[in-house]
Amino acid sequence: MGGAPSKPSPPAESPLPSLPILLRNPKTEGEEPKKSGEEGPRRVEEQLKKKVPHEYEAIIGEADGSPGISLNQDRKAKKNCFTLSARDLKITWGEDPRYWRWSPQRETRPGAGMEVVELLNVCWLEIHGRFEVSHLTPGVTYDVAFLVKMKPSAYGWNAPVNLRLTDAGGHVQGRVERLADKPRGEWLELKAGEIRTVKGSRGEMEVSLFEFEDGAWKSGLIVEGVQIYPKA
Repeated sequence: MGGAPSKPSPPAESPLPSLPILLRNPKTEGEEPKKSGEEGPRRVEEQLKKKVPHEYEAIIGEADGSPGISLNQDRKAKKNCFTLSARDLKITWGEDPRYWRWSPQRETRPGAGMEVVELLNVCWLEIHGRFEVSHLTPGVTYDVAFLVKMKPSAYGWNAPVNLRLTDAGGHVQGRVERLADKPRGEWLELKAGEIRTVKGSRGEMEVSLFEFEDGAWKSGLIVEGVQIYPKA
């Protein structure tokens, strides 16, 4: 097939998918609560409640056994940490093998064990994800960032990409990153913004990565997902 590929039109809007949840060892496996001869059932129950993550039961209730959001916990600080896998993101033309290629665990960071997706060739880059803010530990400021890697053969990144974080109340944070200036072959965090919740916060935040104004064909971006971790 000769010549440059024709520029596709943007797809019709469709609702973002609901996100399944995969819990990844939020508390030490096999650990038994320490007991003394004076501890009764109520004391043991109180100790167990202190060990489980914030909103643990609500998060469990949303799980359906499919790969999805991974939950970890900083045990010392007792703060929930999350990673949204690439499969939980809405990627324009993400299921079209002409434009994106899925690679189970082949390109992921050591120990991450997540399916990643590689951009083959698009001129309309658009990725969105949503997350329920009530699962975040109240009173903690979180960084929200895309986890990506640029292949040595990457091209078409002269225009900066846009990063956006919209909280449950509609407040928008925006940043730009020049991927042409980023190192190749290394995992990078592209920060979209920060979020802090209070007890009782509800609703979904949306995180986005996009660039479609330039019109240049782009290739060589590998996406693992979105990381939501307490700010250092």
